Amino acid sequence: MGIVSEYMEPTPLGRAEWIKFLALFFNKEAESENAYGEVASQYKQLVNKAKGIKAKPTVFSGFSSKGTWYVPGGKSYVAEFLKDAGANYIWSNDRTIGSLNLSAEEVYDRAKNAEYWLNGSQSWKTRSDLIQADPRYQVFLAVKQGNLYSPIKQVNGQAGSDYWQSGTANPDLILADLIKIFHPDRMKDYQFHYYQQLP
Repeated sequence: MGIVSEYMEPTPLGRAEWIKFLALFFNKEAESENAYGEVASQYKQLVNKAKGIKAKPTVFSGFSSKGTWYVPGGKSYVAEFLKDAGANYIWSNDRTIGSLNLSAEEVYDRAKNAEYWLNGSQSWKTRSDLIQADPRYQVFLAVKQGNLYSPIKQVNGQAGSDYWQSGTANPDLILADLIKIFHPDRMKDYQFHYYQQLP
């Protein structure tokens, strides 16, 4: 474990708040307080925008690697994002803060009727890529309906997604993207920042 442990935080704002810790090393406490305050304020406004939504679509997140599925635990920051965006995460009852390591059967059994699938492999750019990787993915309702989204809108020359670079410091932008995915009527004029629907 390194000196910076934002990845262990169970909430998006908890992860972003680590900017205050890093600022101590550069005598930038005031700037970090302002930056975090702005992000936190935007995030809370967005949470309020999604509050009260009754129809919450079902969603799962994660991917398979070498036969093991890695999905966010029900108490992870990803689960918190989904709850704040007005979605029903199908592992929300789980108590794990980190990732769950599951078999394909466990995931298919629980996720086959979920309406959305987020954060699959970063190498998938289209629905065809996903099906080519494993034709069994076609059993998922989210695949059939084309409700597949990944944070691949901003990718550098080395195939690194900016979601993993700047997303920790900008949870408000991630939340805005998620609300746009699940409830586009609440974000009519908003353009995705990190996420993109797989065509």
